[in-house]
Amino acid sequence: MLIVEDNTISRLLITAIAKNYSSVILEAVTGIEAVAIFQKNPDIDLILMDIQMPELNGYEATRQIRELNKDVIIIARTASDFPGIEKKQ
Repeated sequence: MLIVEDNTISRLLITAIAKNYSSVILEAVTGIEAVAIFQKNPDIDLILMDIQMPELNGYEATRQIRELNKDVIIIARTASDFPGIEKKQ
C-alpha cells in the first residue's frame, strides 16, 4: 500500500489505521515522490492518494501512475470540501 499525504498528522493517522490491513506500507509526501515510489515498487496494489499537494497534485500523479499501470487501485481523497471534486476524472 502506498499512502500519499502531505499533512504529517493525517499521514500518521492513515498509516496507523492501514497497518491493520497491510503488511507493507510506503509513504509519500508529494505526487513526485508517489510516482517515484511506484516506479520502484510496481507491485503496489493500493494507493491512497491525496488530491491537494504541492509540486505535483494527486490528479497529475494519478495520471502518471496510470501510464505505468492501469490496474492499480487508486483511492483519491482530500481533507478539503469543495463542490465538484467527486466529478473530476
